[in-house]
Amino acid sequence: MNLTDHAGVRLKHGKPKVNGVEIHYAIGGTGEPVFLLHGVPKSMSYWRHVVPLLTPHYTVIAVDNRGCGGSQRPLTGYDTATMAADVAELATYLSFDQFRVAGEDWGAAIAYAVAAFHRPRVQQLVFQETLLPGLPVGPGLPGGEHDPSLAADDARTGWHFSFFSLPNLPEGCWPGGNGRSGRTTPDAICGTRAR
Repeated sequence: MNLTDHAGVRLKHGKPKVNGVEIHYAIGGTGEPVFLLHGVPKSMSYWRHVVPLLTPHYTVIAVDNRGCGGSQRPLTGYDTATMAADVAELATYLSFDQFRVAGEDWGAAIAYAVAAFHRPRVQQLVFQETLLPGLPVGPGLPGGEHDPSLAADDARTGWHFSFFSLPNLPEGCWPGGNGRSGRTTPDAICGTRAR
């Protein structure tokens, strides 16, 4: 999918090697820079409805996080500190000394790490759909007590944290890997019934 700005103009794409890995990004708009970081299992196209709202006011950089979309898929480097360094080095590559960063889901954890590890460079942090480190969690959330009212494949049980940590299996179940749907339940991902 091609991302477009508020005038329908396609964003420009690049794929430089930063922090030892090729990171795919799309850029457009005018104004101060804002980096958009998607969650899992997604790509920069997650932001397709948001980008046109931001481009009249900001230079928008939508990023395919390490291992996702058009970015390189190395075997290591999926910790938040390394992925935050990917974003900071991409900002340097694009000649942005300071910037805003917004993330959702796993992208929010990366955005939080960008702000934490590169504090002088981050002007604003926006995050959604994530649990912040150090805060208590409630029943049914990853790290919280088990909620017996939730089905085993309910995303609130956190089953996907373990699933996406398995080597090679998630990629084989992805659209384009074996043609299965892009839905995020165990049944939908691999076409099997959760046990």
